[in-house]
Amino acid sequence: MKIIEKEEQVIESGTSFKYSGGGDSAVLLIHGFTGNPYSMRILGTYLADKGIDAFGVRLAGHGTAVENLAQTDYRDWQESVRVAFNQVRTKYKQISIVGLSFGGNLAFNLTRCYPNIISRIVTIGTPVLLNKPRLNRYVVPYIKRFKKYYKKEWAKEMKSDSAFMKRSYDRIPLDSYNSFIYFINNFTKKELPHVKVPTLVIHSQDDVVIPPKSAEIIYNTLGSKEKELFWLKNSYHDPLVDEVTESLLDKIYQFLMTTSPH
Repeated sequence: MKIIEKEEQVIESGTSFKYSGGGDSAVLLIHGFTGNPYSMRILGTYLADKGIDAFGVRLAGHGTAVENLAQTDYRDWQESVRVAFNQVRTKYKQISIVGLSFGGNLAFNLTRCYPNIISRIVTIGTPVLLNKPRLNRYVVPYIKRFKKYYKKEWAKEMKSDSAFMKRSYDRIPLDSYNSFIYFINNFTKKELPHVKVPTLVIHSQDDVVIPPKSAEIIYNTLGSKEKELFWLKNSYHDPLVDEVTESLLDKIYQFLMTTSPH
């Protein structure tokens, strides 16, 4: 479902970015569903300061208006990631990916497409399990016939958080949400056993958006021999903004720079 987005439609905080580190390593930073690259900027700046070129990817329909997101599906989001990846793949000796929430699902998918090129993956709050699974499976397909958008339950509490309003829509288009669920069930769950790339799985034990159990499933299902499950506390879902710490940023950096044994 290809949509044409003009650069002037993108909000200032939602633009893609490149922070130069001056080295021969690069990292793609992929935001989550309904989010935008704003969530990845602090990490991108940190990694660039450490010598890694950081590229913040903007997924189609994101960082503009929620009505644009309603015109997209998983194929558009895949294409956004592939285009960004192909722009950097020949320029760097090492390319890794950090995916926030659904950005992690897209990272796993990209790795299946390019298994010998991507060096490492970090996922943060990535879903294979969702809250209210029966609602998602039976009710959402029905109500989307009559209702186009769903108001995020946690958005009311976050209205006073200016950073939240910069990095996320407060409504979810139900057609796009169905595509989001489809991707998890038909891509991520099937691809995880075949992902052999070293992976760091990060999740907050206080995540109210994606159940922490999701991280355990990802960790246990991953085909990689080199993998780590790292727990956080106090973050509602986006620890790169709402509870960002030097120790978290350094944890990600150290993992990205680790040389795998041969």
